[in-house]
Amino acid sequence: MKKTFIFVAVLFLAFTGSLFADRAQIDGVIQAYEAIVVEAEQVAEMQFIASADFSALQEKAAAAIAPIEAIAGERAWSIPDALNLAELNARFNLAMTKIAQTLLKH
Repeated sequence: MKKTFIFVAVLFLAFTGSLFADRAQIDGVIQAYEAIVVEAEQVAEMQFIASADFSALQEKAAAAIAPIEAIAGERAWSIPDALNLAELNARFNLAMTKIAQTLLKH
């Protein structure tokens, strides 16, 4: 009986540990992308924007694509995660549009 209990406890810990590992990875990727979005929003509010800043943001966003695609198949991926990512995408696109409009003015 004791061996069975230990076996079940080990399986439970392994299972929950794998879920938390997935959750941590998902949260990390979303937080990293959110940092890029916040940076884009800050640049979008600048009166004068260097084209290098615009290019750097595009490169950061492109680099974020692979990690985002990697977490999409994780077991802990959820609808709120997808909604959060969609909101971040909308915010990023709005910021990049503002940046492009500012660059075209000058």
